[in-house]
Amino acid sequence: MLGVESAPANRRGLYGSRSNSGSYGGALLSTGALLLTSLLPEHEFLSWGWRVPFLFSAVLVMIGLVGRARLPETREFKQLQATDSVAWFPLRDLLRDKRREVVIVLMTRLGEITWSVFVLLFSVAYVTVQLKLPRPVVLGAIMAGAAMVVFTVPLFAALSDRIGRKPLYLSGLMVCAVYVWPYFSLLNTRDPVLITLAIVVALGVVHPLMYGMDRKGPQGGFFADMFDVRVRFSGVSIGAIGAVVGGGINPVICSSLLAHRAGDPSGVALYITISTLIAACFVAFAPRASASPAAMPASTDTTTAAAAVSQANQT
Repeated sequence: MLGVESAPANRRGLYGSRSNSGSYGGALLSTGALLLTSLLPEHEFLSWGWRVPFLFSAVLVMIGLVGRARLPETREFKQLQATDSVAWFPLRDLLRDKRREVVIVLMTRLGEITWSVFVLLFSVAYVTVQLKLPRPVVLGAIMAGAAMVVFTVPLFAALSDRIGRKPLYLSGLMVCAVYVWPYFSLLNTRDPVLITLAIVVALGVVHPLMYGMDRKGPQGGFFADMFDVRVRFSGVSIGAIGAVVGGGINPVICSSLLAHRAGDPSGVALYITISTLIAACFVAFAPRASASPAAMPASTDTTTAAAAVSQANQT
């Protein structure tokens, strides 16, 4: 939200994408750390090696806390304060006035996180346990995909500023529904090059079609555009519930489907297809915000009001 609300009207997707790029930078670092520690002998990795990345992550947590504590409020929120229009109970106002948008954000986020967790977590288990390939094969592929996302998220976010966030998000979900089938075909070749190609495309191209827009990209602009500044943070945060639900149950469902079909991944592929198509239906009902500056900010009235208050005070 900080990026979106601080951005020029025609660059909200691009500015909002920067924190998403950072999150995949974190995925790149964490996967690299796991890859290094997995080189330890098995008994040493299980006894102490896996703890090392968690200890080092404390440094990043402290940097994040210090940085967030020093951030000023956004321009749009300051304008809201100037008119004494800050919502005292934003969640109540949100559920009263924006119930449709809340459901759309929840289900849309659930579809996006289902795909990313499927690639980042289930694929590791599938390649190492089901296909019995060395762990570095899939971890290296994930690192390559995460490195690519750092660059493709801003690219697709900037594209969303031009063509609109809804069409881009919708296309991402549709691609997920289709690509999961050749994705498994590439994994099942057991060829490290083709496995890397499958994962890099899944993470570096398919996911950023949606993730370039979150409160952090085509998702920051897409979700943010559905709410005015008074309830925007609460509205976008509802998406975190979809992330928790989708991210939490996805590995369990995929593993159960794989076991039920005796290692045949077609049930998992069908589940991913259905999940992303359901999310696409909710995106289709979302209000479409224009990428043009004229249609962007719901805060235009707030800006006008703030100017009026300032002029009155001067008088």
